[in-house]
Amino acid sequence: MASSIENAEASKDVDLKPCDHQVGGHFSSGKHAGTFVDSSVGIVVNGDLKMLALEDTCKAYKKPCVLDAKMGLTTIYEWADEKYKAKNANKDRDTTQSKLGFRVTGFKVWQAEKGEYFVADRNYGKELTPQTMGAAFTKFGTNGLLSPRDVYCGPQGAVAQIRSLKAWFETQQSLLFFAASVLIVYEGAATRAEDANVAIRFIDFAHTFPSKGKRDDNVLRGITVLVDMLQSVGEGDAN
Repeated sequence: MASSIENAEASKDVDLKPCDHQVGGHFSSGKHAGTFVDSSVGIVVNGDLKMLALEDTCKAYKKPCVLDAKMGLTTIYEWADEKYKAKNANKDRDTTQSKLGFRVTGFKVWQAEKGEYFVADRNYGKELTPQTMGAAFTKFGTNGLLSPRDVYCGPQGAVAQIRSLKAWFETQQSLLFFAASVLIVYEGAATRAEDANVAIRFIDFAHTFPSKGKRDDNVLRGITVLVDMLQSVGEGDAN
């Protein structure tokens, strides 16, 4: 059945997410978190399914460098169905998910000298360990013209922005997020740190639930480790 669109045009510049468990309204009242969620451009209706149309963060970049880090010590919740639990149990156990509180599901970084992308796929991410994660972040933060310090450090760098997201998680007691991700984006065509245009987004809310007054320590743990590791890489203290 052809889809109809309410207040949005379907195009390559929008990302479609099922409306169930979407949290745009909750984020809009947050002190920090609203900055990190892509703007909604409307609702797309396809039969009985309604999808939230989100703006594509990467459309403003010439050579977007993008890293996806799935957050939480576990992506499994007690009330999930057995199929979901079975699908995710091995991923949590066999990757850095249960060790660091996040896993890198993949990234791509523009290599200016070669004129092509280096792409780290899911298998690359699955093989990462706590010992090799720093090297992966170094690889992502280096395009041949910018350094990890340019991408991660400074007032507009990834570390400062993720610390702001972390501050929201330290106080919010409304939502629990499972299998959500922190997305790091910067301009691969940039030749100066001030042109890197680093952006942090919090994405993928298909498994989001009311927390009933409890803090989401599962995700907070991962964000804490992530930001500390990125700072170490940016300052040259990790390989």
